[in-house]
Amino acid sequence: MPNYISFKFNGIKKDWLYIERGRRKAPFAPRRRNIISVSGYPGGYLESTDIEPLSIIQPIGFKVTSDEEALSRADELANWLITDEPVPLEFDDEPGRIYYAVVQNTLDDFEKIATLRSGSIQFICPDPHKYGPELEAIFSSDVTNVTVNGTAPTKPVFELEVLNLTTFAMIQNQLGQYMMIGRPSSLDDNIVEPYTTILQDTCSSTVGWTEGNDLVDGIKTGSIQSNDGKIRALDYGTGPAWHGPVVKKSLSEPVQDFNIQVMINFNENIADNTGRLQISLLDVNNNVIGMLSFFDTYPKYFDKVGRAEIGNQLLVSDRNENWSNTFVGRLTLQRKGQEIVAKIQQYRNGKFIDTIEGKFIDYLNQHQTPIAQVQLHFGAYGENTRPFMAVDNIQVLQINDTTNAVPYIVQVGDLITFDHRDKSILINGEPRKDIKQFGATYFDLQPGDNQLVVMPSDSFHTKVKYREAYK
Repeated sequence: MPNYISFKFNGIKKDWLYIERGRRKAPFAPRRRNIISVSGYPGGYLESTDIEPLSIIQPIGFKVTSDEEALSRADELANWLITDEPVPLEFDDEPGRIYYAVVQNTLDDFEKIATLRSGSIQFICPDPHKYGPELEAIFSSDVTNVTVNGTAPTKPVFELEVLNLTTFAMIQNQLGQYMMIGRPSSLDDNIVEPYTTILQDTCSSTVGWTEGNDLVDGIKTGSIQSNDGKIRALDYGTGPAWHGPVVKKSLSEPVQDFNIQVMINFNENIADNTGRLQISLLDVNNNVIGMLSFFDTYPKYFDKVGRAEIGNQLLVSDRNENWSNTFVGRLTLQRKGQEIVAKIQQYRNGKFIDTIEGKFIDYLNQHQTPIAQVQLHFGAYGENTRPFMAVDNIQVLQINDTTNAVPYIVQVGDLITFDHRDKSILINGEPRKDIKQFGATYFDLQPGDNQLVVMPSDSFHTKVKYREAYK
């Protein structure tokens, strides 16, 4: 391959494209000074300064053997360079520096010189700073100092691994700015755990799972296995329509107010796959109280659907266009009093995203029977090929009464993420802005020394990730 000087955009580099001399980029982002004119006063007052987006115009070139190849390369460039959001931009001749850019409008018309094509790309950086590689600092205690060697403020990402039960989590800097979730408790407060774990099955074994109930719309056949920390079908048996194994597991006790979370895999490598994965909640008499399901019933088309229902009440039945064909995600159903909520979420890069959800208020108390069992069904249809379907974690929680009490917000082993880059708060990947304190802010790390304090003491193993920013 030719050893061209080029650039990487959105993590991709084209080995056939090279950069030419003549890059046009200011040494730092342009400033707009806002001046207030005052009658009788010479000049004016400087009211404020705005930092404007940074523009980078980069000449490029590449070789082709025909006009057809030139058209193909142009299509490839457009597919690569046109993005909806700013993505990393790295030039070979600026090692260790990253811009976050989008392409402005379209590429310039390319000049044709024999087998050469040359033109220019204009990048716009809404965030005008350039950044160094990501760094990480681990807190040696609850008070630590982080030295930032850049020339501009930068946005950190804090990760707090929980060591002890706590009702709040807080990080504060030397300027008095802080990020905080939950609230501290006084000596007079009644502190309670909001949940009690009734079932925690990591799916590393099939122990405790027994034959399940007959299916209303299919044939119970086949068997399950646990492999690589996942429960899946060992075989589906045979049948003209829906068929497959059905197994169930009893809870340690019936639960009235509950939250069930099931992590699943539903991976399709071809559009011909059809299949369904069902998680049913049963009472002590084997009646179905509620159901979570994920399925594809189109034999020639990718069409993943998540569904949740309680009794005969449908909570949600929909799809999200951002769901991957190699879907990893979580199905959740919660009943707290008369409020019943369901969520289907994709899990990617440590976050639960691309959520569909539904809510129902059971005003007539028609869906209040305690749950006592969990049932799994892996379904195939006729002779159709099937996706890879598996369950890799099941958690059933009893929701406790926290009225007139201060609840713990996390459990030992949980991970709290304060992401000041995208202004998000996560607990184990789940968005939790609902417990953010009103005065809390997504503060920056300043150039130089930053003193950071995490509270409450001895409650977290903390680290911070950041990229040093340059004007």
